[in-house]
Amino acid sequence: MDVDAFLRFHHSSRQALIEAILEQVHRGPDDVLVLAGSLCEELGNHRSDVDIYRISADRFALQGGDPVEILDLGSFAADVETICGADLDELLARLGAVDSDGERDPRQAVADFSDAEVKLLHQLRIAQPITGTGAWQRLVGAIDRRKLGRVLLDRAVAWMGALHIDILGFIESGDDDSARPLLRAFRWRLAAALLAGLGETNPAEKWQTRQLAALRTVRAGTCLPGGLDLDRIYDAWLALDRRIGDSAAETAFRALLGLRFSIVPWAQHRFLAGYPLDSENNIFPEVRRDGAGGGSVLPALRLDSQIQRDARGIWLSRVASPEVIYINPLAHEVLLHFDGTATAGEAAQRLAQISPATSAEIATAIDDVHAMLGDRAFI
Repeated sequence: MDVDAFLRFHHSSRQALIEAILEQVHRGPDDVLVLAGSLCEELGNHRSDVDIYRISADRFALQGGDPVEILDLGSFAADVETICGADLDELLARLGAVDSDGERDPRQAVADFSDAEVKLLHQLRIAQPITGTGAWQRLVGAIDRRKLGRVLLDRAVAWMGALHIDILGFIESGDDDSARPLLRAFRWRLAAALLAGLGETNPAEKWQTRQLAALRTVRAGTCLPGGLDLDRIYDAWLALDRRIGDSAAETAFRALLGLRFSIVPWAQHRFLAGYPLDSENNIFPEVRRDGAGGGSVLPALRLDSQIQRDARGIWLSRVASPEVIYINPLAHEVLLHFDGTATAGEAAQRLAQISPATSAEIATAIDDVHAMLGDRAFI
């Protein structure tokens, strides 16, 4: 539901809303008022609030007061949040300093930007001006979508790294009940990484399902490592919510890691390679479903394994270990089959789809990866 449909449902109009806001909100002559929130993205519904931001030129506008005011507009309410223009300029300068396509420690994004700040940046990026259009255009022009997307990706990766350690601790001590809330938080951060790689900048957990459901249609041609298209990833991500509640924590975490090993290196590569976020830029095609291959079941990677990407390429490591092993994209495809359920035949079948190598060469490559994982204690 968009803004106008929402207002029609409540027997109002955009002009009536603007008049009510201008009448009730105390503002200075240079203040900027904008309409934001889920309705501006057509994500909201008839029970949504109307979100208004007041950007004040008065440095002391918030001194001693509540930055949020609730307006009663009859059958719905409007939240009006006041922001100091000087503080916003400082936040925009920090965003402007982000190198969206460079190598960065993901943890830096957590240190540099708070949850409230990334929410504000997104809200202002998609907002619609009510007053101060000229000043607003200058502000919104400083909110670079790619830079904000990189911040959101890095924050998601950093938080997954921290959650990974805590989840391992609970699983290893047999405390599944304590692990489950963290598994759900990990699932949220995983979706945030996927959305950031697709150019979405809304950080709100509550809209992830709707965003992913829409994108699997709009971006149907997008394919991730392992040959997963967005439709299959969406189904797997939905199923994980139930699996976290019904399965052993170790089983659920292994499934989460399987998606993470595909999503995170893919999303990181899109920024590091400078790919336009609206493009597909598929490295490998979708898996052709022509039957399962035979052979022995490949063992699962250890739960403390992690696969990510930096400027040098894709790397494999273990949590809290200094050892890093760089691998090529084909080896990455093989690693994605080491999940305890896929067979060597399935891995060979996948490589045959994306590589000109002979069947003998493929079999040798899989054996080499298997031996390396065993020698380095990754399985």
